[in-house]
Amino acid sequence: MKFSNFPKVAFLALSFGLIRETDAQAELTNPTSYDISQFWPGGFSAKITIGIKREIRFGWLMKLTFTSPVTSIEIFDAQVAEVSADGQVYLLKNQNYNGRLQTHQGEVSMFFTGTQPDGSNGPPNSDLLLIELINTFETIEEALKRVGTTLERDGTGNTLDTTPSSRVNPVFNGANVAVNTPPPPNPTAFSVITTTTPPYVHDVAHAIHLSFLFFEAQRSGELSMHPKRIDWRQDSGLTDGGYHKVNLVGGYFVDHDFVKFGFPMASAMTLLAWSVVEFKEAYVQANEYRVAMDALKWAADYFIKCHTNPFEFYGQVGQTKDTNEYWGRPEDMLEAFDEISFKCTNKRPCSDLIAETAAALAATSMVFRGFDEKFQRRCMEKAMQLYKFANQYQGSYHESILDAANRYKSYNGFHDELAWAALWIAKAVQNREARPIWIKKATAHMKKFNKRQPMEYYNWDDKRIAVHTMLASLTKAEPHWGPTIRFCDKLLPGGGADYTPAGLLFLTEWGTLEATTSSCFLCLIAAENNIRPNVYRLLAKKQLYYVLGENTGQSFVVGYGKNGGPQRPYHKASSCPYKPAKCGWAQKDSEDPNPHILHGAVVAGPNPLDEFLDDRSDYQHSTVTLNTNAGFTALAAGVLTLEIEGTLIEDKSTLSVGDSKVGQKLLAMGTFAPDYGELIGLSLLFYEAQRSGKKGDSRIVWRGDAALQDFGDDNEDLTGGYFDAGDFMKFNFPMAYSMTTLAWGGVQYREQYVEAGELDNLKKALRHGAEYLINCHPEKYKLYGQVGIGEIDHKRWGRPEDITWARKAFAITDERPGTDLAGQTAAALASASILLQEDDPQFAAKCLKHARDLYEFADRYRDYYHRAIPDAEKYYKSSGFGDELTWAALWIYYATSDSWYLRAAQKKYEEFALSTADPFAYFWDDVTIGAQVLLKNMTASADYDIPIKRFCDKFMKDSGKAFTPKGLLFLAEWGPNRYAANIAFVCGIAADLGINSCRYREFAKSQIDYFLGKDVRSYIVGWGRNPPTKYHHRASSCPPKPVACTKVAETSPDPNPHVLLGALVGGPDINDRYYNERSNYKQSEVALDYNAGYQGALAAQLYLEMNPPPPCITTTTTTTTTTTTASTISTKAESEVGINDVMSGGMCYDPQIGWVRCNNGASQPAAGASDDAGLPADIVNDYLGLDDYDDYDSLPGLDYDFQNYDFDISDYYYNPLPGLSNQMREKNILPENTGKPSLPSRPYSNISPGQKDEEITFEQLEREIEKIKAGVDPKEIFRITTTKATPYIPPNPFTVPESMGLPRNNQATPAATTKPTTKTTTVYVPPAKQYRITTKSTTTTTTASTTDETTTTTEPKEETTKAPIKISRRPIKKVKLREGIPEKKETGLNPELEELIEERVNCEIGSITDAIKTCALTDNPESSCRYSSFDRCVQIRAGHCEDTPEIFTFWNNDEKNDLRFELDEMICTKDALRAGKDFCPVAEIIFTFDNCLVEADDGRDEPSDSPCRFSTFERCVNRKIINCYMLWDIFGQWNAKVTPVEKQIWPDTACSQYKIFIATILVVILSLLHLV
Repeated sequence: MKFSNFPKVAFLALSFGLIRETDAQAELTNPTSYDISQFWPGGFSAKITIGIKREIRFGWLMKLTFTSPVTSIEIFDAQVAEVSADGQVYLLKNQNYNGRLQTHQGEVSMFFTGTQPDGSNGPPNSDLLLIELINTFETIEEALKRVGTTLERDGTGNTLDTTPSSRVNPVFNGANVAVNTPPPPNPTAFSVITTTTPPYVHDVAHAIHLSFLFFEAQRSGELSMHPKRIDWRQDSGLTDGGYHKVNLVGGYFVDHDFVKFGFPMASAMTLLAWSVVEFKEAYVQANEYRVAMDALKWAADYFIKCHTNPFEFYGQVGQTKDTNEYWGRPEDMLEAFDEISFKCTNKRPCSDLIAETAAALAATSMVFRGFDEKFQRRCMEKAMQLYKFANQYQGSYHESILDAANRYKSYNGFHDELAWAALWIAKAVQNREARPIWIKKATAHMKKFNKRQPMEYYNWDDKRIAVHTMLASLTKAEPHWGPTIRFCDKLLPGGGADYTPAGLLFLTEWGTLEATTSSCFLCLIAAENNIRPNVYRLLAKKQLYYVLGENTGQSFVVGYGKNGGPQRPYHKASSCPYKPAKCGWAQKDSEDPNPHILHGAVVAGPNPLDEFLDDRSDYQHSTVTLNTNAGFTALAAGVLTLEIEGTLIEDKSTLSVGDSKVGQKLLAMGTFAPDYGELIGLSLLFYEAQRSGKKGDSRIVWRGDAALQDFGDDNEDLTGGYFDAGDFMKFNFPMAYSMTTLAWGGVQYREQYVEAGELDNLKKALRHGAEYLINCHPEKYKLYGQVGIGEIDHKRWGRPEDITWARKAFAITDERPGTDLAGQTAAALASASILLQEDDPQFAAKCLKHARDLYEFADRYRDYYHRAIPDAEKYYKSSGFGDELTWAALWIYYATSDSWYLRAAQKKYEEFALSTADPFAYFWDDVTIGAQVLLKNMTASADYDIPIKRFCDKFMKDSGKAFTPKGLLFLAEWGPNRYAANIAFVCGIAADLGINSCRYREFAKSQIDYFLGKDVRSYIVGWGRNPPTKYHHRASSCPPKPVACTKVAETSPDPNPHVLLGALVGGPDINDRYYNERSNYKQSEVALDYNAGYQGALAAQLYLEMNPPPPCITTTTTTTTTTTTASTISTKAESEVGINDVMSGGMCYDPQIGWVRCNNGASQPAAGASDDAGLPADIVNDYLGLDDYDDYDSLPGLDYDFQNYDFDISDYYYNPLPGLSNQMREKNILPENTGKPSLPSRPYSNISPGQKDEEITFEQLEREIEKIKAGVDPKEIFRITTTKATPYIPPNPFTVPESMGLPRNNQATPAATTKPTTKTTTVYVPPAKQYRITTKSTTTTTTASTTDETTTTTEPKEETTKAPIKISRRPIKKVKLREGIPEKKETGLNPELEELIEERVNCEIGSITDAIKTCALTDNPESSCRYSSFDRCVQIRAGHCEDTPEIFTFWNNDEKNDLRFELDEMICTKDALRAGKDFCPVAEIIFTFDNCLVEADDGRDEPSDSPCRFSTFERCVNRKIINCYMLWDIFGQWNAKVTPVEKQIWPDTACSQYKIFIATILVVILSLLHLV
């Protein structure tokens, strides 16, 4: 019998208990020991040690028998498996990662803390019994029985506690003995009120202990020659410098890798030494002062070695190229890697690196003063020599050590480091007379600071603010504290810095916690100098506690906290197993926790939403660095000092952000408790900031009189009113809607406004608007609807107070009527009069008089207002007016109790078939649901319940509407917050009426919570966590007077100088991402109608707080039905989901799965349409509804004079279904119609009511569109005649009320005079890019079982059955392929492209252009990004041609090219992730290009004549957004559009030649000087 496989066989047999260990093995036992580390009243800490004499393979149990009861224990290296009834026996079981103990480990220690009952006299001793499991299947019961022991349980036989606890990790005292340090015996709890009793908040001293363990784990050199506490680290880098015959052994690895970068290493040591100097007592009390000295000396010794000659300094050992290709232990690295070193000389200067090293040595010398005077003097001598070297030969170190730029490029120049070094020498020098000399040197360097970039944070590269702080602390001069105060005030809540939802100060996406902790440390230094001590200390404490896991439950310190901190930091050495096991890339990719615990390492931090994956592959968030730990340790030492001193922290000062105290905001970090009354007041402040005309009693100090030259055609006074949004236009249509909605909220929730103390301010807001609207109504049949011209206004950026010229005003009249505008204005005045009646009855009566007249005007002369005011169509085009007529009548009835108006409203409601309307939302263009809610309230009729439920139900989460992952109702890409707020308001009122109260109120609260930042961020300016700071708003972006306000304010990277308190910004994208940029107006703009519904919804929440409703009890009865559907269900990552996927209904968000393709999405055929129609149901229904319209061609006499309006009449034919053409464009059905005006309405004068129009097909529409493109007059195609409208004149309401609604010409029915206009609403899309997508789906017929609630709403069926319409798409041109092309392997392309792989074109311009066209026409169904597929195709066919990029740029910039790619389409998130790049919004990239072009031209309008213009531009771009995906591809498209052409910027070969020429001249000069 052969035994070649005996080891494997024996192992398996042993696993199943078939082979016993030998007697010799059995004699080896693993000893255990139990040691008490510390004790305090009610608790203790202890250490368990297992000596490993023989291997434990299959796991182990540990039985602890205490001498006295223990209430609970907290341990991480083991699971608490069972606890005895009396609490004296605990059974521990190994964790998954330490079940196998190997002999090479020597021994294993586990630390835990225990709590004891009150009255315990001392810590308990314990007997230990180690039970080794004999195979993988042995249970706890079997193991206990095998060794003859039992565990007493409670009476039920159950264990008392089986929940695994967290780990308390080891630290070590000066005797190199592992101990666990609990909270100090007499600690001071760090809270607003000083206390000396438990509970303790955080063990900050313990965190400092752990941090120094990380510094030791990062050491390079001869570790065996020193006391070593990290057992998995050995000697490494022992040949460093050998190739250059210098000794460079020692120092630290700066991050996860094994390169010794001198610059960040020195920065970390300077900060660490600073904290030891400033907060020495904290290190002494934590028993870590000696450890800190040892950490600093380890680096200082290395720095001294690196300074080999007066003008020679080694700044880096190792290079990134080698280490990037290696994943393993530092001990195993090839010696060849270690020998690569880089030095700085007088010919290769490194001012920043060398000056920082000088600062580190000077700071270290202060730590050793009084302990080691010889070493202290050595450090000071080297510091002065290095400063001289750095100052005499100036230059950035990464230009001399090129490899350093790959990871630690110095972006901020070197003058801050030179000043930094001079100040540290001034601080450390013992000759006081020399100090002013060094301070003078520092101030000279400070004058040369980089002033282009603001001082946003303090980190290893940017020390400008630290220099200011150090200078102020040295000189004690109050003026020098100014920059530090401004910097720290900006970090406070409301000061302009970003915060995560749970309260982390979020200053940068890379190295987040380094920037946060280091910056807050500076504020602590200011506090120590009595500069705003309370709030700065509170800021520091809150940020430290966040890092320790207070707000999120996630500690970001490895080995700290209940969850043990991150388990998988991005760190090569700790990811490797114990030797002799090999370590390679498999360990990097492993999902298991790092085998070695990197105690004390602080990871880079979470994302802006507080999310942290604890994934080794997430380098951005899980990497570790010396600099992050230096900032953390420094901040922890400062906070520990406060705890030791028992410093009372409270906020006794305020910041100029409303009336809220900064301290209260800081204390509220991580909590969510909105004050709805305060928020209502802030919202009203926003309306005051939007006022036009006389300032009056406005409380906005930075606003003044504005637009006082606004007059009408006949010199009517049109001053006053409100500016619409971030501009200075006065659009009366949305303004009147906003006033009506505000008044509705005041009427509905009057008591809540009184409770908030804001009723008077609401009345002032309404009166200001009402006075303006009255002025706009100078005659019965004349109403001004707009002041200003949109295009002119939007080109200007400045203050409203600077508008000193007369602006054009536009009005509607009886000849050019506007029913919608007049009706909405009537509603605004009537609703305002209700609240204004009690204070000024005469003015209220005046409002009502105008409201009645305007209602008559609206009803008598019917038309769309944007026909009379064409400029309004570009911004606020109306889609119908039946809702406004009904709405106006209801509000007049509400204000007067005149039942005639109620009857009139009911008739209008029937006339315009509003009961069957399907409104897009409640917003400025559609108030149908508002009218329905009012009718329900006024009549108490159940008839209105159905449309109200139908409306609100379709916005609930189970309705299929789009919601962001965090819960925002997402109806549009532009300003989604506005729609969600308005719907929350109106459905909340429906809930007050008893309609689905629980469900609608829950929805409303979820939306309000979202706006206020409960889960993501605040979208309210000046309030909450991380509020918007760079909102698109001209007035607030302007600097204080007398500084001029120009386009510079628009492009400034700084927050708006004035806080637009209470404004609700537009909102995030579909994935909850919000880009806080002024240029990002879709998300960051504010507007009157945004705040209107939001403010009312706030009042509703206050109502529920004051009147808590009974708890909701949900009872659901379900039925199961079987349905056969044709659908495709697929999942997509969030990053791949486009706005069109969601807005088309094709994608839905599932909390568990993510984005999935909806069953009822656009991929399904519409009911009644053929399978090959290719259109979603909503588009088909829109089209089929065309025959309900006869427009106004049946009205004779429509003869407008358009000559004075300077526009083409064909551009303004009204399309009653504006959504149809928009959706057609989005679905790529009519790509040739992109950018064209809406389709003209087809006349139906010869079609009788209800008759079908079977002539219209999409083929016909396509033919007619082609005719328009060919230049045929649309009137010839559509046979439209322009005639003057005969006004519809209802009877006088004061004389013949009963005849209301009968036509004047005595025809039988009102419909014979004016066809009922069924309002169809779609997403309002202002002038913007139309997204072109191709919808392709493979459908599979399946049988699905669905469960629905028994309470359902049945949609009214249409009376007329319409025939399905077949849609023919424009055929895609196919490329004729050569015959005989052999089959290829899978390429990811579709079959046609696969056949083109070998068909490479010649490099003539025509051939390249044809290839580009072919690739653009060829569709790839496998690609989620159209441009990616296109780019691959072009690379295959024409990638070998040098001219391809330029030809593509020319081709793509042709505005007439239907196939061209918009810039948004060129960036695919999925491809960015695959490439390891950042997904940057196009707006951000373009914004950076624009700014860098200005920088390249030195801020001048004309292009710079510098030969290195492009190089300057390129450096600027790389400094800001170097890692953006498709960055330079977008550049090509952007550059081609730069005007004038002279401003375009191209790579400058002359720059290199120029530099060579200058270098040659210098060489010649130096040679001549040498000869002389």
